[in-house]
Amino acid sequence: MKKSIIAAVCTTAVLACVSACKNEEVPKKGVPQSQSPTASPIVSGVPQLQSTPETAIAEGKPSPNEPAGETTKPPQNPDTNPATFSTRMTYEELVADDGGREELRELPKDDGYTIEVDLTNCIVTVFAPDGSTALQALCTVGKEETPTPSGEFKMGKQRERFGIFDKYDCYAQYWSQIDGEIFFHSVLYDEPDGDTLIKGTYKNLGRSTSHGCVRLTVPDAKWIYENVGVGSKVIVHEKEEDKELKKLLKLPKAD
Repeated sequence: MKKSIIAAVCTTAVLACVSACKNEEVPKKGVPQSQSPTASPIVSGVPQLQSTPETAIAEGKPSPNEPAGETTKPPQNPDTNPATFSTRMTYEELVADDGGREELRELPKDDGYTIEVDLTNCIVTVFAPDGSTALQALCTVGKEETPTPSGEFKMGKQRERFGIFDKYDCYAQYWSQIDGEIFFHSVLYDEPDGDTLIKGTYKNLGRSTSHGCVRLTVPDAKWIYENVGVGSKVIVHEKEEDKELKKLLKLPKAD
């Protein structure tokens, strides 16, 4: 009698096990199975951060919410940023004349640079094709009576190494046409000679005192003259006041 009961119990247990095995989900070969969410992987006991828009911006990497190819870059140190090279030069270097008078043999081509002229803060910024800042510097824009025209323009063909303003009987270096009679050029001189600098035009960089053109230091004007091609986009507009940026772009005092 006892043997019959034990046999019956064992048979029931075996049938239950077989039934459970049949009902268990069996992974299909070659088909990945979905997994429940798990914690971030841990390396040497330190949890690894998952990418978020905030961490991407902090690391200068593309954010998941940004269009492909665009990155958010942290601001560079102005003491090492190549775009603000003129802020690390001496006053003498910023107004110098190297004596050369040869015009460009060939105008630079439009390589995708875009120039922004900020009328509010009197700052010129040149953006490279990849969106990075190639140059950023203080400038002088037009005063109220002779304003620098706002709008979007394409760089013209006129360039001149050391030209004269017939109307005002003064000179400037490295002219690059924006549109019509509006140019990027250097600070002003009484004669085509670096020793005749009109110092007030250097002191007025960062202010609105020109006759409409955009004045720059000699190295900044030369950079545009040699690198920004005909047909490049120029955007001239008002912006929000930015005292901190103007402070970072401050130039040495005139001797």
